Amino acid sequence: MKSIVTAKQIASMDRYAIDDLEIPGIILMENAGRGIADIALSLLARPEQKQVHVYCGPGNNGGDGYVVARHLSNRGADVRVFILARQEKIKGDALINLEILLRMGQDVSFIEKVPQGEKPSLIVDAMLGTGVAGSLRGLFAEVAEFINSQNVPVLSVDIPTGVNADTAAVEGPAICATATATMALLKRGLVFSPGREHAGQVHIVDISMPPAVVKEKQQNVWLLEKEDIVRLLPVRSPDAHKNKCGTVATVAGSEGFTGAASLTSEAALRAGAGLSY
Repeated sequence: MKSIVTAKQIASMDRYAIDDLEIPGIILMENAGRGIADIALSLLARPEQKQVHVYCGPGNNGGDGYVVARHLSNRGADVRVFILARQEKIKGDALINLEILLRMGQDVSFIEKVPQGEKPSLIVDAMLGTGVAGSLRGLFAEVAEFINSQNVPVLSVDIPTGVNADTAAVEGPAICATATATMALLKRGLVFSPGREHAGQVHIVDISMPPAVVKEKQQNVWLLEKEDIVRLLPVRSPDAHKNKCGTVATVAGSEGFTGAASLTSEAALRAGAGLSY
Protein backbone atom coordinates (compact mmCIF):
# COMPACT_ATOMS: atom_id res chain seq x y z
CA MET A 1 0.00 0.00 0.00
CA LYS A 2 1.08 3.56 -0.68
CA SER A 3 0.20 6.45 1.60
CA ILE A 4 -1.90 9.21 0.08
CA VAL A 5 -1.53 12.63 1.69
CA THR A 6 -3.05 16.09 1.58
CA ALA A 7 -1.09 19.28 0.94
CA LYS A 8 -1.32 20.12 4.65
CA GLN A 9 0.02 16.71 5.67
CA ILE A 10 3.05 16.82 3.34
CA ALA A 11 3.78 20.40 4.44
CA SER A 12 3.69 19.22 8.06
CA MET A 13 6.12 16.41 7.23
CA ASP A 14 8.49 18.86 5.56
CA ARG A 15 8.40 21.11 8.61
CA TYR A 16 9.01 18.16 10.96
CA ALA A 17 12.00 17.00 8.87
CA ILE A 18 13.46 20.50 8.73
CA ASP A 19 12.65 21.82 12.24
CA ASP A 20 12.71 18.71 14.42
CA LEU A 21 15.20 16.47 12.60
CA GLU A 22 17.21 19.52 11.42
CA ILE A 23 17.52 18.31 7.82
CA PRO A 24 18.25 21.46 5.79
CA GLY A 25 15.45 22.16 3.35
CA ILE A 26 17.96 22.75 0.58
CA ILE A 27 19.04 19.10 0.87
CA LEU A 28 15.45 17.93 0.36
CA MET A 29 15.17 20.29 -2.62
CA GLU A 30 18.42 18.99 -4.11
CA ASN A 31 17.27 15.38 -3.75
CA ALA A 32 13.94 16.27 -5.33
CA GLY A 33 15.51 18.06 -8.28
CA ARG A 34 17.98 15.27 -8.98
CA GLY A 35 15.22 12.66 -8.98
CA ILE A 36 13.03 14.76 -11.26
CA ALA A 37 15.95 15.28 -13.64
CA ASP A 38 16.37 11.50 -13.95
CA ILE A 39 12.72 11.18 -14.97
CA ALA A 40 13.09 14.08 -17.41
CA LEU A 41 16.04 12.35 -19.08
CA SER A 42 13.95 9.20 -19.50
CA LEU A 43 11.48 11.26 -21.54
CA LEU A 44 14.25 12.39 -23.89
CA ALA A 45 15.72 10.09 -26.54
CA ARG A 46 19.12 11.76 -26.06
CA PRO A 47 19.85 14.78 -23.85
CA GLU A 48 22.51 16.11 -26.27
CA GLN A 49 21.19 18.86 -28.51
CA LYS A 50 17.74 18.45 -26.97
CA GLN A 51 16.09 21.65 -25.79
CA VAL A 52 14.23 21.61 -22.48
CA HIS A 53 12.07 24.49 -21.27
CA VAL A 54 11.55 24.75 -17.51
CA TYR A 55 8.70 26.99 -16.31
CA CYS A 56 9.07 28.05 -12.68
CA GLY A 57 6.86 29.89 -10.21
CA PRO A 58 8.00 32.00 -7.25
CA GLY A 59 7.91 29.28 -4.57
CA ASN A 60 9.66 26.03 -3.72
CA ASN A 61 8.06 24.25 -6.68
CA GLY A 62 10.05 26.67 -8.81
CA GLY A 63 13.08 25.95 -6.62
CA ASP A 64 12.81 22.27 -7.56
CA GLY A 65 12.69 23.44 -11.17
CA TYR A 66 16.00 25.34 -10.80
CA VAL A 67 17.68 22.19 -9.49
CA VAL A 68 16.22 20.19 -12.39
CA ALA A 69 17.55 22.77 -14.85
CA ARG A 70 21.04 22.59 -13.35
CA HIS A 71 21.23 18.80 -13.48
CA LEU A 72 19.84 18.61 -17.01
CA SER A 73 22.30 21.26 -18.17
CA ASN A 74 25.17 19.39 -16.51
CA ARG A 75 24.13 16.27 -18.42
CA GLY A 76 24.22 17.97 -21.79
CA ALA A 77 20.70 19.24 -22.36
CA ASP A 78 20.06 22.69 -23.81
CA VAL A 79 17.97 24.24 -21.02
CA ARG A 80 15.99 27.48 -20.94
CA VAL A 81 14.34 28.63 -17.70
CA PHE A 82 11.24 30.86 -17.70
CA ILE A 83 10.23 32.37 -14.35
CA LEU A 84 6.69 33.68 -13.87
CA ALA A 85 7.70 36.16 -11.17
CA ARG A 86 10.08 39.02 -10.48
CA GLN A 87 13.41 38.03 -8.97
CA GLU A 88 12.72 39.87 -5.70
CA LYS A 89 9.70 37.60 -5.10
CA ILE A 90 11.90 34.50 -4.85
CA LYS A 91 13.09 33.63 -1.34
CA GLY A 92 14.87 30.98 0.74
CA ASP A 93 16.16 27.75 -0.76
CA ALA A 94 14.58 28.56 -4.13
CA LEU A 95 16.58 31.80 -4.31
CA ILE A 96 19.82 29.98 -3.45
CA ASN A 97 19.31 27.58 -6.36
CA LEU A 98 18.29 30.38 -8.71
CA GLU A 99 21.46 32.31 -7.88
CA ILE A 100 23.53 29.19 -8.64
CA LEU A 101 21.91 29.01 -12.08
CA LEU A 102 22.63 32.69 -12.73
CA ARG A 103 26.28 32.28 -11.72
CA MET A 104 26.50 29.30 -14.10
CA GLY A 105 25.41 31.57 -16.93
CA GLN A 106 22.21 29.58 -17.43
CA ASP A 107 19.64 31.00 -19.86
CA VAL A 108 17.07 32.46 -17.42
CA SER A 109 14.18 34.76 -18.35
CA PHE A 110 11.75 36.54 -16.02
CA ILE A 111 8.59 36.67 -18.13
CA GLU A 112 5.42 38.76 -18.07
CA LYS A 113 3.86 37.19 -21.15
CA VAL A 114 3.87 33.86 -22.98
CA PRO A 115 7.34 33.36 -24.54
CA GLN A 116 7.80 32.79 -28.25
CA GLY A 117 10.48 30.81 -30.04
CA GLU A 118 11.56 27.33 -30.96
CA LYS A 119 9.43 24.42 -29.77
CA PRO A 120 11.37 22.33 -27.17
CA SER A 121 11.73 18.56 -26.91
CA LEU A 122 10.43 18.59 -23.32
CA ILE A 123 8.69 21.03 -20.99
CA VAL A 124 9.06 20.88 -17.20
CA ASP A 125 6.12 22.39 -15.31
CA ALA A 126 7.43 23.73 -11.97
CA MET A 127 5.05 26.67 -11.74
CA LEU A 128 2.83 25.95 -8.73
CA GLY A 129 2.90 23.19 -6.15
CA THR A 130 0.49 21.43 -3.82
CA GLY A 131 -0.47 24.45 -1.72
CA VAL A 132 -2.46 26.19 -4.45
CA ALA A 133 -6.26 26.02 -4.77
CA GLY A 134 -8.77 27.61 -7.14
CA SER A 135 -8.64 28.49 -10.80
CA LEU A 136 -5.47 29.70 -12.50
CA ARG A 137 -5.60 33.32 -13.55
CA GLY A 138 -3.52 35.80 -15.51
CA LEU A 139 -0.09 34.74 -16.73
CA PHE A 140 -0.26 31.30 -15.09
CA ALA A 141 -3.47 30.48 -16.95
CA GLU A 142 -2.03 31.77 -20.23
CA VAL A 143 1.19 29.77 -19.86
CA ALA A 144 -0.70 26.58 -18.90
CA GLU A 145 -2.81 26.84 -22.05
CA PHE A 146 0.30 27.61 -24.12
CA ILE A 147 2.17 24.57 -22.75
CA ASN A 148 -0.78 22.30 -23.52
CA SER A 149 -0.83 23.59 -27.09
CA GLN A 150 2.83 22.72 -27.75
CA ASN A 151 2.23 19.00 -28.37
CA VAL A 152 5.49 17.94 -26.67
CA PRO A 153 6.07 15.77 -23.57
CA VAL A 154 5.40 17.62 -20.31
CA LEU A 155 6.78 16.65 -16.90
CA SER A 156 5.00 18.24 -13.93
CA VAL A 157 6.74 18.75 -10.59
CA ASP A 158 4.74 17.37 -7.63
CA ILE A 159 1.33 17.98 -9.26
CA PRO A 160 0.23 19.47 -12.59
CA THR A 161 -0.27 23.21 -12.25
CA GLY A 162 -4.00 23.92 -12.02
CA VAL A 163 -4.94 20.65 -10.26
CA ASN A 164 -6.06 20.84 -6.62
CA ALA A 165 -3.77 18.54 -4.64
CA ASP A 166 -6.46 17.67 -2.08
CA THR A 167 -9.68 17.39 -4.08
CA ALA A 168 -8.32 16.64 -7.60
CA ALA A 169 -10.57 19.44 -8.84
CA VAL A 170 -9.68 21.27 -12.06
CA GLU A 171 -11.50 24.59 -11.96
CA GLY A 172 -9.92 26.22 -15.00
CA PRO A 173 -6.85 25.88 -17.21
CA ALA A 174 -4.53 23.10 -16.01
CA ILE A 175 -1.43 21.36 -17.31
CA CYS A 176 -2.06 18.04 -19.06
CA ALA A 177 1.17 16.25 -18.18
CA THR A 178 2.79 13.27 -19.83
CA ALA A 179 4.25 12.38 -16.44
CA THR A 180 4.27 13.79 -12.92
CA ALA A 181 7.18 13.51 -10.48
CA THR A 182 5.70 13.83 -7.00
CA MET A 183 7.79 14.23 -3.87
CA ALA A 184 7.98 11.49 -1.20
CA LEU A 185 4.31 10.41 -1.16
CA LEU A 186 1.26 10.35 -3.40
CA LYS A 187 -1.06 13.36 -3.28
CA ARG A 188 -4.84 12.88 -3.41
CA GLY A 189 -5.12 15.03 -6.52
CA LEU A 190 -3.00 12.50 -8.42
CA VAL A 191 -5.22 9.54 -7.52
CA PHE A 192 -8.77 10.81 -7.98
CA SER A 193 -10.48 12.23 -11.06
CA PRO A 194 -10.27 14.60 -12.81
CA GLY A 195 -6.78 15.32 -11.47
CA ARG A 196 -5.39 11.90 -12.30
CA GLU A 197 -6.29 12.36 -15.97
CA HIS A 198 -4.02 15.43 -15.98
CA ALA A 199 -1.12 13.70 -14.21
CA GLY A 200 -0.03 11.15 -16.81
CA GLN A 201 2.34 8.51 -15.47
CA VAL A 202 3.01 9.25 -11.80
CA HIS A 203 6.51 8.73 -10.37
CA ILE A 204 7.23 9.01 -6.64
CA VAL A 205 10.60 10.71 -6.09
CA ASP A 206 12.64 9.63 -3.07
CA ILE A 207 13.85 12.84 -1.42
CA SER A 208 15.37 10.95 1.55
CA MET A 209 12.45 11.75 3.84
CA PRO A 210 13.24 9.57 6.91
CA PRO A 211 10.65 6.89 7.78
CA ALA A 212 10.41 8.50 11.22
CA VAL A 213 8.73 11.50 9.60
CA VAL A 214 5.97 9.40 8.00
CA LYS A 215 5.57 7.43 11.24
CA GLU A 216 5.29 10.61 13.30
CA LYS A 217 2.58 11.99 11.01
CA GLN A 218 0.22 9.02 10.91
CA GLN A 219 -1.67 8.59 7.63
CA ASN A 220 -5.25 7.38 7.23
CA VAL A 221 -5.61 7.01 3.44
CA TRP A 222 -3.75 4.45 1.35
CA LEU A 223 -3.72 3.26 -2.24
CA LEU A 224 -4.45 -0.47 -2.34
CA GLU A 225 -2.41 -2.18 -5.07
CA LYS A 226 -2.49 -5.56 -6.79
CA GLU A 227 0.43 -6.85 -4.72
CA ASP A 228 -1.50 -6.12 -1.50
CA ILE A 229 -4.43 -8.26 -2.64
CA VAL A 230 -2.22 -11.12 -3.87
CA ARG A 231 -0.70 -11.48 -0.40
CA LEU A 232 -4.18 -12.00 1.09
CA LEU A 233 -5.23 -14.77 -1.28
CA PRO A 234 -4.83 -18.39 -0.11
CA VAL A 235 -2.29 -20.55 -1.89
CA ARG A 236 -4.01 -23.20 -4.00
CA SER A 237 -2.66 -26.75 -3.80
CA PRO A 238 -1.01 -28.00 -7.02
CA ASP A 239 -3.38 -31.01 -7.09
CA ALA A 240 -6.53 -28.96 -6.46
CA HIS A 241 -9.59 -29.61 -8.64
CA LYS A 242 -12.91 -27.86 -9.13
CA ASN A 243 -14.64 -29.64 -6.23
CA LYS A 244 -11.97 -28.49 -3.77
CA CYS A 245 -12.15 -24.79 -4.61
CA GLY A 246 -15.67 -23.84 -3.65
CA THR A 247 -18.95 -23.73 -5.52
CA VAL A 248 -21.05 -20.68 -6.33
CA ALA A 249 -24.72 -20.82 -7.37
CA THR A 250 -26.13 -17.71 -9.02
CA VAL A 251 -29.89 -17.19 -9.06
CA ALA A 252 -30.50 -14.18 -11.29
CA GLY A 253 -32.07 -12.83 -14.45
CA SER A 254 -35.18 -13.80 -16.37
CA GLU A 255 -36.08 -14.42 -19.99
CA GLY A 256 -34.42 -11.69 -22.04
CA PHE A 257 -32.42 -10.44 -19.04
CA THR A 258 -29.63 -12.99 -18.69
CA GLY A 259 -26.73 -10.52 -18.74
CA ALA A 260 -26.49 -10.16 -14.96
CA ALA A 261 -26.50 -13.94 -14.48
CA SER A 262 -23.80 -14.40 -17.12
CA LEU A 263 -21.52 -11.68 -15.72
CA THR A 264 -21.98 -12.84 -12.12
CA SER A 265 -21.26 -16.49 -12.84
CA GLU A 266 -18.16 -15.64 -14.88
CA ALA A 267 -16.95 -13.27 -12.13
CA ALA A 268 -17.25 -16.13 -9.62
CA LEU A 269 -14.86 -18.22 -11.71
CA ARG A 270 -12.44 -15.34 -12.12
CA ALA A 271 -12.50 -14.83 -8.35
CA GLY A 272 -11.40 -18.44 -7.82
CA ALA A 273 -14.52 -20.60 -7.49
CA GLY A 274 -14.07 -24.16 -8.72
CA LEU A 275 -17.64 -24.47 -9.99
CA SER A 276 -20.11 -21.80 -10.95
CA TYR A 277 -23.75 -22.75 -11.50
